[in-house]
Amino acid sequence: DLLPSDVTGVTMFDPDSKSFAFRRGPVFANIVLADEINRTSPKVQAALLEAMAEKQVTIDNETHRLENLFFVMATQNPVDLSGTFPLPRAQLDRFLFKIKLPALSRAKQLEVLEKRKTRPAAPPAAITPEAIVRARAIIAEEVAISPIIHEGLVDIAEAIRADKRVLLALSTRALVLALPALQVWALVNGRDFVSPRDLKSLAIPLFSHRLELAPGLKDGDAVVTECINPVIESITRRTLNR
Repeated sequence: DLLPSDVTGVTMFDPDSKSFAFRRGPVFANIVLADEINRTSPKVQAALLEAMAEKQVTIDNETHRLENLFFVMATQNPVDLSGTFPLPRAQLDRFLFKIKLPALSRAKQLEVLEKRKTRPAAPPAAITPEAIVRARAIIAEEVAISPIIHEGLVDIAEAIRADKRVLLALSTRALVLALPALQVWALVNGRDFVSPRDLKSLAIPLFSHRLELAPGLKDGDAVVTECINPVIESITRRTLNR
């Protein structure tokens, strides 16, 4: 029963001022969690798409800018579950990653149960939005991406486009968004440069959800894996030979 205005906000009449005022919806935040996103109607998804694509929402022909650090995380139910709607391809392309959470191992389940006995740790100090913006700029400037990595990304895109199992392949937007993701992953792994193994580690969560496969096929992970392996081997050899 969720309406677009429940997400973006609504213009309401203020009896005190005798005028209409815009009341912001939950989309006006730095981090937005869209739980069970594919249970919302296509109209709600369209409203969220504008926010994700343009970092703005339009209400009553008036545009409202969102927060500078605005981004969306979402969960979704299995697509064959009753009451779900497929996400538009344009919206899927706005999600940087799709991460599948496997079932916890026996040891992890026991660890979860044991932690319920202990007092929760104090949350870490919050970082300011200004510090995040500065860190983002430093990472973009200081973590190097060689032309070989650029070539590897384009090679992967072309290999996927040439695969007959793929009806809709990667957009150029996907390649552009991959660059900061690769830089952050390299930094997390203690390096100031992006390597071919970063590309191999992130290719499936970066690319598989963006593909539309031929009827009867569902495993985008397998297609991405088969397409990237020869590319990764090629750019690894070129990197070692330099």
